[in-house]
Amino acid sequence: MESIAIIPARKGSKRVPGKNKSLFKGKSLVAHTIEQALDTGIFDSIFVSSDDPDVIQHAEKYEVTVLKRELDLSGDNATLLNVIRDLIKKQLIPPETCVGLLLVTAPLRAVEDLKNAYKLFVDSDRKQAVVSVCSNLNPIDLSWSLNEEHLEPVFPEGYHQNISKHFRKKSYYFNDACIFDNAENFLKDGRNLFGQSPLPYIMPHERSIFIDFQFQLELIQLLGGKSGGAL
Repeated sequence: MESIAIIPARKGSKRVPGKNKSLFKGKSLVAHTIEQALDTGIFDSIFVSSDDPDVIQHAEKYEVTVLKRELDLSGDNATLLNVIRDLIKKQLIPPETCVGLLLVTAPLRAVEDLKNAYKLFVDSDRKQAVVSVCSNLNPIDLSWSLNEEHLEPVFPEGYHQNISKHFRKKSYYFNDACIFDNAENFLKDGRNLFGQSPLPYIMPHERSIFIDFQFQLELIQLLGGKSGGAL
């Protein structure tokens, strides 16, 4: 059974303009992710989906399939799930194919993380989605929402318990590193990006910083030992 990787890298980004072309360890985030996918040795095909001419030109230097994204999949309202579904349908990807989603915004992930997450998917008989996650630093039941000028607990029942942090239930978030599932599951009605009851591939905090804001990009670049820049 084949396995493919999908690397989405659209042009638009309101919070960090041009982030997919930003440099990490002297290479663009797109190039870094492509090389990680190649280094795993687990993908039969690698697809890069983008509407950015610079990203497309850069990705074409590698042995990957570069797909120019259509306008309706390039705007702020476009979702990753729709990008995946569009690619599966247009490339006639067989239902049993393993589809790995690799976001360029998580460059601190290791090649071994991808291999281990893939193995977890294979061990589930390739039927159960695997999502890379990291534990939240603060208990989710201590979260607040804003009601006019006041803070109100999102989860009142847990919030009012008088117990220490380390006794509270752990919660996890998607850290942008990877998602694995089969093509058939990605196409199912009523699904979101992660699927029903996915298996967790738990990663440490030091490899789970992802780029959503400018300060995260700058921090990751510092951790990579290089200053900023872009293609």
